[in-house]
Amino acid sequence: MKRNKRQRSYKTTTSTELDYMRVIKISAGVLIVFALVLIGSKLAMGEIKLNKSDENKETQIGYQEIIAGEAFNRKQDEYYVLFFSLSGSNYQYFVNAINMYKQYPDHAPIYVVDLDKKFNSEFIKKEGEDAPYPKNIDSLKVEDPTLLKISNSETVDVIVGKDDITEFFNK
Repeated sequence: MKRNKRQRSYKTTTSTELDYMRVIKISAGVLIVFALVLIGSKLAMGEIKLNKSDENKETQIGYQEIIAGEAFNRKQDEYYVLFFSLSGSNYQYFVNAINMYKQYPDHAPIYVVDLDKKFNSEFIKKEGEDAPYPKNIDSLKVEDPTLLKISNSETVDVIVGKDDITEFFNK
């Protein structure tokens, strides 16, 4: 009788496979440590906030931001639209001026258009360009900063420049 010898095949791990696994594990460990250090440093620097209640403690802004295309379609009969660069050096000044203006009784609503936003750029008057008095959205071209008084969807007054706008807010 012949014996049937079964051959068992065992998978053996070679030293190169062990080396690859070791490199993968070490790389993963280094990446995890790096991510934890990065997150920890951002938390310490305040770039990442875990406590969302701090966001509610910011000062209230006394205006509503709109896009330039909405300047003539507000619900109110009379209101103001201030066009200026919100990332510019005059930002805090105008926010304070608007908040002071809002304290006056019977003030008209005021809206702000950020001229830094790409979709508002077509309404910025270019240097040397002669722009007519903006009566509606089709003729709207403004400088930074400009304040429009709009009544019944038409411009009734235009104030251009920081000094003249300051004078308006100080009335």
